Amino acid sequence: VDGHLLDYHTRTYRPPKDLDTYIRARDRHCRFPGCTQPAENCDLDHTQPFRHQPDPDDQGGSTSARNLASLCRYTHRAKTHGHYHTRQDPDGTLHVSTPLGRTYTTKPWDYRPDSER
Repeated sequence: VDGHLLDYHTRTYRPPKDLDTYIRARDRHCRFPGCTQPAENCDLDHTQPFRHQPDPDDQGGSTSARNLASLCRYTHRAKTHGHYHTRQDPDGTLHVSTPLGRTYTTKPWDYRPDSER
């Protein structure tokens, strides 16, 4: 809409500056439920693991706004090593499943002045 490229598909693993800035502004803090670590101190995590050469049948992750979320280092490592699982909707809503089977949902920050947070 504003001329910023927000989907780099599988061309690059590390999000370019414009995409990085967008994700951090969208998320404002770690997206793990209850975590308040500011997004500027978080890692940008591929919700679906990044794949340089995606298999046509694979839902491998691209470097895009719909597949990146701000996670603090602790949560990022827990997810990477299989303790937590995440799923992200195209609008940035993140679903986190815990080792106990509970699922929590967090939504991206809503900047509209009349919105309920």
